[in-house]
Amino acid sequence: QAPRVIPNIVDQTRFRPVPEPVVESDAFTLVITRNLEPIYGIDTALRALAIVLHEAPNTRLRIAGSGPQEGALKALAEQLGIAAAVQFEGRLDRAGVVTLYAAADAMLNPTTVDNMPNSVIEALACGAHPWRWQAAAAIARQWPERGGPVWLARSPPPLAGCLYDGSGRAAGCGDMSLYQKAVAGLLFPLHEKLKGHDTIAVHKAMERSQWLAPEAMAQLQLDNLRRFLTKIGRTVPYYQKLFADLGFNPEGVTSVADLHRLPLLDKAAIRAHTEQLKAQDVQGLKRFNTGGSSGEPLIFYLGNERVSHDVAAKRRATRWWGVDIGDREIVVWGSPIELGSQDRVRLLRDKLFRTELLSAFEMSQANLQKFVERIRQFRPKMLFGYPSSLALIAQFAGEQGIALDGLGIRVAFVTSERLYEHQREAIENAFGCPVANGYGGRDAGFIAHACPAGSLHITAEDMVVEIVDPAGNVLPAGESGEIVVTHLFTSEFPFVRYRTGDVGTLSDQPCTCGRGLPVLASVEGRTTDFVTAADGTILHGLALIYVLRDMPGVANFRIVQESLELTRVEVVPREALTEDMITEICTGLQARLGVAMKIVVKESRQIKAEKSGKFRYVVSNVQAN
Repeated sequence: QAPRVIPNIVDQTRFRPVPEPVVESDAFTLVITRNLEPIYGIDTALRALAIVLHEAPNTRLRIAGSGPQEGALKALAEQLGIAAAVQFEGRLDRAGVVTLYAAADAMLNPTTVDNMPNSVIEALACGAHPWRWQAAAAIARQWPERGGPVWLARSPPPLAGCLYDGSGRAAGCGDMSLYQKAVAGLLFPLHEKLKGHDTIAVHKAMERSQWLAPEAMAQLQLDNLRRFLTKIGRTVPYYQKLFADLGFNPEGVTSVADLHRLPLLDKAAIRAHTEQLKAQDVQGLKRFNTGGSSGEPLIFYLGNERVSHDVAAKRRATRWWGVDIGDREIVVWGSPIELGSQDRVRLLRDKLFRTELLSAFEMSQANLQKFVERIRQFRPKMLFGYPSSLALIAQFAGEQGIALDGLGIRVAFVTSERLYEHQREAIENAFGCPVANGYGGRDAGFIAHACPAGSLHITAEDMVVEIVDPAGNVLPAGESGEIVVTHLFTSEFPFVRYRTGDVGTLSDQPCTCGRGLPVLASVEGRTTDFVTAADGTILHGLALIYVLRDMPGVANFRIVQESLELTRVEVVPREALTEDMITEICTGLQARLGVAMKIVVKESRQIKAEKSGKFRYVVSNVQAN
């Protein structure tokens, strides 16, 4: 028989999210909404709070309920010295409970008898969104006989994911060190203020706005778009002229679709109009450039507004995975700008923030050994870098029999390259942590980030993302095309309908995590990651990658399609490149590209990364039609 849906009994006309969290104090507020009876474990919560207050004295607990243990629990709070941090609300009606949830940061369920009571469902209905479930679940599996309270939080609290195991200590708590909190709460805000960035305010706004309903998120995006277009229409010479020529009135924008009246912006246009794209009288613009992986490098400029939003977006995304500013971080990167700025100030800042850079420029066996040793010594909470570089470190550690999965790494955050599934598997297996994909670029900004539920969320407060066909026509959700972005906080040097050169697909389905941020269904790689068969058929580079990736004798490779007649393959063999291997490669590639395609296979000792430090398995020099 077909399954029958039995809906939750919670009345969602009463228990529903408030538009904005009610902030009654600066304290981090926990709530318990259970009767004061032994089976609900509230005494355990009080003992846990006594431990937590040593590290986070600004924590408060509000308990709504009545019962026979009220006197004993109040006496226990006094005995533990935490009475000032605990408020007994008494029995509340439904309206009072909803108000309490609206004022809270997290809901605590320390029960010993049930695992999904109505109170938890009511908290979820009121917007107490689950956070760090992945980390909490992993911890809980280590204490199956003890259990612990459930944490449900509207925004990332400093203590979420912490379980109390009843033995007089907090079991598996997140990094609650005073140093980490000092960095996140003092040093980082001071650093950003001195640089003229509004990162802290932007981040706080993003933490709230991510939980907006999709309709409210769309309205916020539209408001930001209208403000942005109006501003650049008044201050940026290029858009002053363009809007006048088109008769485009930015103040009259009523839909994101109004953007379609404006032309696409490509790298050639930016090169031709670099000075005209700078806002009038703007100060402090910093010169940047892309690595030129798909052609001539692009020179452009960033202002404090853009940088503030990008840093805030990255921080929000890493906090989804239980990592924040001040947690230990290993960065595997190779951009000349990052490496060229390693002066005394930068080194001091990285040391204070507990961030360490490993160069992706030279991934030799000797350096890989050093990288593995350093990761084991440093014990980072997060890895950040190119997926190819992290996968290479993972592969090396596996071949050497070096364990990296017990270091406490919570997430490997990868970006700036396409993440292939075999890379994800290698990284997750080696480091014992999930891989979070981040999509963006130095030119386009931080476009989308993966949440623990698996969706790639677009930073919709900052970005409008369109998918277009080769003629520039906008495609609906579900259809693949080139990704075009408008960054709404680049008024000093605007990126409006900027062609990224990447291929992807939008989704029209919300994520189960509850965030109102729209979802990018896929990022399939750069347009130059696609190859063209001899008969003109367009193929994704994966069609060729599979041929070599599954060959046991191949350690690494790169495929370069030079023309419709010639494709070159560089191979790093595990031992030696044999004639049988060459035949297998040629046969496999010709089966996909056509028998007329000439395949030239060359043995290499090492395949160097590009100038930026990135690595690409497939490069096509054939212009797709």
